[in-house]
Amino acid sequence: SDTDIQIIFCSRTHSQLSQFVGEVKRTPFAKDIRMVALGGRKQLCVHPSVQSLASAARMSERCLEMQKSARSSKQKTSKADARTTAKSTNKTGGCPFKKAGPMHKLKEVILAEPMDIEDVGKQASQRECCGYYAARKAQCQADLVLMPYNSLVHRETRESLGVRVKGNVVIVDEAHNLIDSIAQAHSVPVSGAQIEAAADSLTAYLQRFRSRLSAGNRRHLETMLMLARNFLRQVHGDALAHSQGASGASPSGRMLGLNDFLFEAGVDNVNLMRLQRYMKESKVLFKVSSYSDSCLESMESSNRLGALHMFAGLVGSLGSSDQDGRVLVVRGPDLKESCVKFLLLDASSRFAEVVSQARAVVLAGGTLQPTQELAIQLFPQALEAGRVRTLSCPHIVPPENLLAICVSTGPSGKRLLLNHKARQEEATIDELGQLLINVCRATPEGVVAFFPSFDYENTVHKRWSLTGVLATLGAIKAVFREPRAAVDVENTLKEYAEAIQKLDTRPISGTGATTSQVKPRTGAIILCVVGGKLSEGINFSDGLGRCVVMFGLPYANPTDPELVEKMRYLSASIPEENLTIAVSPVQSEQRGQEYYENLCMRAVNQSIGRAIRHRNDYAAILLVDDRWSREPQKGVAGIFTIEGPPRITECN
Repeated sequence: SDTDIQIIFCSRTHSQLSQFVGEVKRTPFAKDIRMVALGGRKQLCVHPSVQSLASAARMSERCLEMQKSARSSKQKTSKADARTTAKSTNKTGGCPFKKAGPMHKLKEVILAEPMDIEDVGKQASQRECCGYYAARKAQCQADLVLMPYNSLVHRETRESLGVRVKGNVVIVDEAHNLIDSIAQAHSVPVSGAQIEAAADSLTAYLQRFRSRLSAGNRRHLETMLMLARNFLRQVHGDALAHSQGASGASPSGRMLGLNDFLFEAGVDNVNLMRLQRYMKESKVLFKVSSYSDSCLESMESSNRLGALHMFAGLVGSLGSSDQDGRVLVVRGPDLKESCVKFLLLDASSRFAEVVSQARAVVLAGGTLQPTQELAIQLFPQALEAGRVRTLSCPHIVPPENLLAICVSTGPSGKRLLLNHKARQEEATIDELGQLLINVCRATPEGVVAFFPSFDYENTVHKRWSLTGVLATLGAIKAVFREPRAAVDVENTLKEYAEAIQKLDTRPISGTGATTSQVKPRTGAIILCVVGGKLSEGINFSDGLGRCVVMFGLPYANPTDPELVEKMRYLSASIPEENLTIAVSPVQSEQRGQEYYENLCMRAVNQSIGRAIRHRNDYAAILLVDDRWSREPQKGVAGIFTIEGPPRITECN
């Protein structure tokens, strides 16, 4: 009922939520708690024709079409024809898996014991009924609701799942990503090709049905078409075709305020909120897409519907307050490389609804520092009212289980400065290779090495292949690389773990080694990337991570226009004078730079935090860069504080 208090537990991904389910099962509450994991149709729909569709928007459209067809068939059917029509409905219009009886039984199974999203999907497949709607029905009776937090912070997604925030407790795990996730969930990038596709679809629909449309519908559709054409001119001048693009030119971007962009596009007099409400209530996008599929061949149907939804999302975002965001206009050599993107800068404007309605909001994580800046960006009003409480717990790992070393020079004495320019030098890369060889010789079991980017990891890997470093590493430990494709991550981790668990013999120096020279490998090493799939949510516990090597400082590109605008926005934003935590004008000017530093430190913290996962675990952490010793980083030093001063040893 509406009076019962639910706990809504959120994390970044379904895999992290699955880990939480595993922990719940280990508690004495598991047999009594009613819990449900919510997901989209992509995870829980079992209809083959829906599952085969490429986009989530197309899956939703097909699902709703079948339900609408089933309802209309029932209304036209007499009771005498009910049995015959039911059979034909399952074949043509209605979804045969959305059956009340089996869905009710599945709902009871979901609530009977803790299940993650994969368990719910398997149960739905075995019972041949809709897991998506069964989970939605179950969440009304659940004590604990699990969902990714991008579904929580986006109002339309939250409402479509039937999640009620008012009066409930919201817990956000891995909350260091929350601000970026809110910005990402509400930022809308629309390419020039998508805007053109939306304009073509609207033009075709209006030409065909103009005489049949009511005056109001026709006016709204004409306004939508006018917006699409004007937006297209912003990214491609007056050209409405690909052929008029400047071939060979590089994309250039301009950052504009919302009002400035609307004025330049000549649409500042349009009521965008009313237009957004019309698109949502009339479901006109599905009608336009369905018709344009039959008469246009320039784009696949799923992409055309996606283009219409992206265009509608942009229209809705442009109705935001001018200080909430900016518009990035990129004019490229063709429409595919051109885009209009709404950037959300004020995360608190979207998170305020959750904060105001929830009974309590708990942000949890191991890398939330500095909490002051986090609170200012997420809930300044609550901070002003003195409603924010912080709790920091000491580390459970004993001091002797952690060795943190700052490495400023290599084995030959070469200074290791790994800024963007110096780290490209072949001599530096060779020195890093010799350092890693020494680390692998001294470290048992698993070694995890993190690089600042995929590009740099690829550069280093190529150089090490030429110089023989990889061959030497391969003789000591099995060598693995983080795959770029998410589908390959699980297999790579499995092979990495198996290589550590088993002893593999191989000649130390390749061919020609005698039997007496053959020694067992001492484990495995995996080359990872900061910000990649293996830098967060993965446990390199025990032998999987006896040593973590961090090469350099993973600073973001300082020339990225979105980052520059975010830093400028933070530096220009002075918190209210009556905030509980005062911020001076000097501090306010530094907020942008501090944000830039914190992005790097949090990325480092997340990466090296993959090791030492329980109180009896132990590992060494090597921070390889001269800047660690010359400019101590407070954000990372705090990690190594275990009931005493920061314990980072400098190794020259």
